[in-house]
Formats: sequence, C-alpha cells, structure tokens
Amino acid sequence: MKLSPLQPAEARKRLKRTVTLETACLIAAAVFVLALNGPFWRKMLAAVSPSAASDWLFLGATGLLLFALFYLAFTVLGTRHTFKPLLIVLLPLTAAAGYFMGTYGVVIDKHMVQNTFETNTSEALDLLNASFLTHLALFGILPAALFAALPIAYRPFWSEVRRKALLSVPVTAVAAALLWSFLMDFTSLFREHEDLKLTLTPSNYITATSAYLKGLGPQRAIAVRPFGEDAHIVHPANAAATPPAVTVLVIGET
Repeated sequence: MKLSPLQPAEARKRLKRTVTLETACLIAAAVFVLALNGPFWRKMLAAVSPSAASDWLFLGATGLLLFALFYLAFTVLGTRHTFKPLLIVLLPLTAAAGYFMGTYGVVIDKHMVQNTFETNTSEALDLLNASFLTHLALFGILPAALFAALPIAYRPFWSEVRRKALLSVPVTAVAAALLWSFLMDFTSLFREHEDLKLTLTPSNYITATSAYLKGLGPQRAIAVRPFGEDAHIVHPANAAATPPAVTVLVIGET
C-alpha cells in the first residue's frame, strides 16, 4: 500500500507528543522523592536541624542521591511491558504508606506489615476515612492514571539497553560521588536515627513485606526438653514459716 504524503508528517507530530522511557523514569523519580516521601523528609529535617550552609548542602545531597537511586531503579526495572504496571502498583501503595506514617506517626517494619495482614475487617474499615481516601486519590490514584496515559516512545530492546547503559553510567558516578563525599554524615545520621530508613518509601514496605513473607515459611522444629531436673530447694533451719511474697510483672504488647 502506498503511503500518503501526510503520513510522515503525522508520524512526526505524534512522536513530538511522546516522551522517552528515560524521561518517564526521571519524572517518576522526582514524584517519589519530592511528593511521596513527606514523612521521611520531616524526620530528616528534625534529625539534621539545619542551621549552617553545610547542613543544607547535606540535605540537598541526600535528595540528589535519592533521585539518582530512584532513577537507576526505574531504569533497570522499567521496560515496555513493566514500567507502567510497576508504577500503577507502587504509586497507590506508597501514597497509602505515606499517609499512615504521617498521620499516625508510625514506621513500617516487619511487625507493622504483620499487623496489616492480620487485622480484622472492622479495624481496617475504621482507617478508610475521607482523609485517607482523599490522600490516596491525589497522591496515588491520580499519578498512577497520569502515568498510565503517558505516551512513551519505546525503542527496540537492544537499542533501549544501550541507551539505558549510556545514561546510567554518569548517574551511577554522581550517586557514588555523593555517597563517598558524605559517607561519614550518612553513617552518623542513620546510626543515631535508625527509624529514618523505615520511613523511606517504597523501600520500607517492600523489605518489610519480604521479611514478613519469609517468616511464613516452614519453621525449624524445636525440641522442648526439661533442664535442671536435679535442682531442689534447700530450706535453711532458721527459715521463716511464711514464705516471702514474689511479684511477677508481665510486660508486653497485647
């Protein structure tokens, strides 16, 4: 079939309205760092308490490092068949996690994930209020819908791989340089504020869910054996007739 003269022009116009996969990865990284990690940044600001220029420089380096890491993750995991489905799943989950951390002051670890899976319907429905649904719609469902509708121009597989490798090298170099330059600051910060890493989404609920699911596997059988069977009570000759009172405290989470 013979192509009409208008078809190449229409194709060029359609191509101008699309974005490359690398650009989409940049946008996604910016959304996760700037819009979906409010609880992390609030804790980060409280921990650093910036007053000097060096403190603000450290915060800026942290943001740039996270941006680079998110970009690299989306670049590696994002393909023609996985990029949009990945974001459609991660965006609502991350928005929900951010809401609960910001509203209730919790962090997400293995035990929090266990509580989520083991909660009953009544407790779950109590959390689905108007505030949560609004937050989920604005920060999760809406961005997911926008990414789903985003026209992305994908290249052939090996061309895409070469392009990703070419762009990932300088981004990796920048991330490594930032990490090396502020290594002592990061080490000190996360040693003193271990809960910081538990507020960074989506890595917190991904690792916590993985740990929880691993714990559901078959457990090693534990043999219960009595010990100290040769122990016996020795009563002194001058012992009081009334035994002393003993107070037992059982402290734990209900």
